[in-house]
Amino acid sequence: MVRFTISFSTTMRALLGLLGLGPRRSWLDVGAEQVDVRMGWAFHATIPRSAVVEAARPDRSRIGWGVHGWNGRYLINGSRGGLVRIVVSPPQRATMIGLPVTLRELTVSVDDPDGLVGALANAPAVG
Repeated sequence: MVRFTISFSTTMRALLGLLGLGPRRSWLDVGAEQVDVRMGWAFHATIPRSAVVEAARPDRSRIGWGVHGWNGRYLINGSRGGLVRIVVSPPQRATMIGLPVTLRELTVSVDDPDGLVGALANAPAVG
Protein backbone atom coordinates (compact mmCIF):
# COMPACT_ATOMS: atom_id res chain seq x y z
CA MET A 1 0.00 0.00 0.00
CA VAL A 2 1.19 3.50 -0.85
CA ARG A 3 -0.07 6.49 1.15
CA PHE A 4 -0.53 9.85 -0.55
CA THR A 5 -0.99 12.82 1.77
CA ILE A 6 -3.67 15.39 1.12
CA SER A 7 -2.03 18.75 0.36
CA PHE A 8 -2.85 21.78 2.49
CA SER A 9 -2.05 25.45 2.09
CA THR A 10 -0.73 27.08 5.26
CA THR A 11 -4.05 28.76 6.03
CA MET A 12 -6.15 25.67 5.30
CA ARG A 13 -3.81 23.48 7.37
CA ALA A 14 -4.64 25.63 10.40
CA LEU A 15 -8.35 26.11 9.73
CA LEU A 16 -9.17 22.55 8.69
CA GLY A 17 -6.92 21.19 11.44
CA LEU A 18 -9.11 22.92 14.02
CA LEU A 19 -12.09 21.06 12.54
CA GLY A 20 -10.40 17.65 12.71
CA LEU A 21 -9.77 17.59 8.96
CA GLY A 22 -6.05 18.33 8.95
CA PRO A 23 -3.07 16.39 7.60
CA ARG A 24 -2.95 13.87 10.47
CA ARG A 25 -6.46 12.70 9.57
CA SER A 26 -6.46 13.06 5.78
CA TRP A 27 -4.90 10.76 3.18
CA LEU A 28 -5.42 8.53 0.18
CA ASP A 29 -4.10 4.94 0.37
CA VAL A 30 -3.60 3.00 -2.86
CA GLY A 31 -3.48 -0.73 -2.28
CA ALA A 32 -3.46 -3.75 -4.57
CA GLU A 33 -7.23 -4.18 -4.41
CA GLN A 34 -8.66 -0.91 -3.16
CA VAL A 35 -8.20 2.82 -2.79
CA ASP A 36 -9.09 4.32 0.59
CA VAL A 37 -9.76 8.07 0.76
CA ARG A 38 -10.26 9.90 4.04
CA MET A 39 -10.51 13.50 5.15
CA GLY A 40 -11.04 13.34 8.88
CA TRP A 41 -14.60 12.68 9.99
CA ALA A 42 -16.09 14.50 6.98
CA PHE A 43 -15.37 12.10 4.10
CA HIS A 44 -14.50 8.45 3.62
CA ALA A 45 -14.59 6.17 0.58
CA THR A 46 -13.20 2.72 -0.12
CA ILE A 47 -13.06 2.18 -3.88
CA PRO A 48 -12.16 -1.13 -5.55
CA ARG A 49 -9.15 -0.66 -7.84
CA SER A 50 -11.18 -2.30 -10.61
CA ALA A 51 -13.67 0.62 -10.39
CA VAL A 52 -11.03 3.30 -11.08
CA VAL A 53 -11.42 3.98 -14.79
CA GLU A 54 -9.46 7.24 -15.03
CA ALA A 55 -7.00 9.26 -12.99
CA ALA A 56 -5.58 12.48 -14.42
CA ARG A 57 -4.57 16.02 -13.56
CA PRO A 58 -7.55 18.32 -14.27
CA ASP A 59 -7.22 21.11 -16.81
CA ARG A 60 -8.34 23.78 -14.36
CA SER A 61 -8.20 24.40 -10.63
CA ARG A 62 -11.25 24.20 -8.39
CA ILE A 63 -12.62 26.87 -6.12
CA GLY A 64 -13.22 25.88 -2.54
CA TRP A 65 -11.48 23.91 0.15
CA GLY A 66 -12.50 21.07 2.43
CA VAL A 67 -15.12 18.48 1.58
CA HIS A 68 -17.98 19.26 -0.77
CA GLY A 69 -19.80 18.12 -3.84
CA TRP A 70 -23.08 17.06 -5.29
CA ASN A 71 -24.64 14.52 -7.61
CA GLY A 72 -21.74 12.07 -7.49
CA ARG A 73 -18.93 14.60 -7.99
CA TYR A 74 -16.87 15.50 -4.91
CA LEU A 75 -13.88 17.70 -4.11
CA ILE A 76 -11.61 16.76 -1.20
CA ASN A 77 -8.82 19.29 -0.79
CA GLY A 78 -6.77 21.47 1.49
CA SER A 79 -5.19 23.49 -1.32
CA ARG A 80 -5.88 24.48 -4.91
CA GLY A 81 -2.71 22.75 -6.13
CA GLY A 82 -1.85 19.11 -6.66
CA LEU A 83 -5.30 18.12 -7.87
CA VAL A 84 -6.07 14.69 -9.31
CA ARG A 85 -9.43 13.78 -10.83
CA ILE A 86 -10.46 10.15 -10.27
CA VAL A 87 -13.40 8.70 -12.19
CA VAL A 88 -15.02 5.51 -10.92
CA SER A 89 -17.42 3.14 -12.63
CA PRO A 90 -19.66 1.67 -11.50
CA PRO A 91 -20.50 4.39 -8.97
CA GLN A 92 -19.36 3.63 -5.43
CA ARG A 93 -20.68 4.40 -1.95
CA ALA A 94 -18.94 6.96 0.22
CA THR A 95 -19.81 8.86 3.37
CA MET A 96 -19.79 12.62 3.64
CA ILE A 97 -20.41 14.16 7.08
CA GLY A 98 -21.78 10.80 8.14
CA LEU A 99 -24.32 10.50 5.34
CA PRO A 100 -24.13 7.97 2.49
CA VAL A 101 -23.44 9.44 -0.95
CA THR A 102 -22.86 8.01 -4.41
CA LEU A 103 -19.39 8.64 -5.81
CA ARG A 104 -18.78 8.88 -9.57
CA GLU A 105 -15.92 11.37 -9.63
CA LEU A 106 -13.52 12.55 -6.96
CA THR A 107 -11.08 15.42 -7.25
CA VAL A 108 -8.49 15.36 -4.49
CA SER A 109 -5.43 17.51 -3.72
CA VAL A 110 -2.31 15.53 -2.87
CA ASP A 111 1.34 16.40 -2.26
CA ASP A 112 2.45 14.03 -5.07
CA PRO A 113 -0.19 14.26 -7.83
CA ASP A 114 1.96 12.69 -10.55
CA GLY A 115 2.79 9.79 -8.21
CA LEU A 116 -0.91 9.24 -7.51
CA VAL A 117 -1.82 9.29 -11.21
CA GLY A 118 0.97 6.78 -11.87
CA ALA A 119 -0.06 4.52 -8.98
CA LEU A 120 -3.67 4.45 -10.16
CA ALA A 121 -2.62 3.85 -13.79
CA ASN A 122 -0.70 0.75 -12.72
CA ALA A 123 -3.79 -1.24 -11.83
CA PRO A 124 -3.20 -4.84 -10.79
CA ALA A 125 -4.11 -7.57 -13.24
CA VAL A 126 -7.70 -8.78 -12.95
CA GLY A 127 -8.40 -12.45 -13.03
